[in-house]
Amino acid sequence: MRTAKVSNCRVCGKVLHAAAERKIGRCGECPPGYDDAQFEALRAWRLAVATATKVPAFVVFTDATLVAIAEQRPTDVAGLSGISGVGARKLATYGESVLGVLAGDDPQSAAEKCCAAMKSESK
Repeated sequence: MRTAKVSNCRVCGKVLHAAAERKIGRCGECPPGYDDAQFEALRAWRLAVATATKVPAFVVFTDATLVAIAEQRPTDVAGLSGISGVGARKLATYGESVLGVLAGDDPQSAAEKCCAAMKSESK
């Protein structure tokens, strides 16, 4: 039987029990460490991609993964790949688009480019 690795909140040091807390590295009682506007831009991007590809938003990225991305603010593919919930497939599919949104690209435009690239790769 596998047991979860013990993780502690990076803010207060409390042991993290919930999977979502372990994913973001912070307990629910501690304040988020992200810019609200940037987090909302990521959510808008995710919704646009999910709508265009006709999948639920959590299939693109879960809320916890978006929080982790917003808090860690990766600036390159290597940094993004180190975030729990961003595997090789999602990195290849969404990585550059997410990094663009983090760098200030318009979420809707970034989503459209991402979806266009996905369509051209599937042909």
